[in-house]
Amino acid sequence: MMRRSSCYAGKNRNYEPIWYDADYDVKPISAYTDIEHRKTEHFAWIPTRSDFGSLIWMKTCIIVEHYITINGTHKQLKQTKYSVSEYIEAKLKGEVEVGRRL
Repeated sequence: MMRRSSCYAGKNRNYEPIWYDADYDVKPISAYTDIEHRKTEHFAWIPTRSDFGSLIWMKTCIIVEHYITINGTHKQLKQTKYSVSEYIEAKLKGEVEVGRRL
């Protein structure tokens, strides 16, 4: 029996979405490789914004990079920019783990 629903694509009434069980068994990339963290400090000569919205100018800016190494090459996953006070706050909360592999 054919369903009469408007959720099927266009006018093709034979369209049925296919769901595979394999989609639910996908592991995160950290199951295959290690995610590494690197912290660098820069002086903000030009005004810049942190990822949390504060303006950083004529102060030290801390950048934390999350990357993985595959076959000897680095691939950057995410880069987070902090002011010094935001970095200390995130470090005390345990949100930042620099130099430690997950």
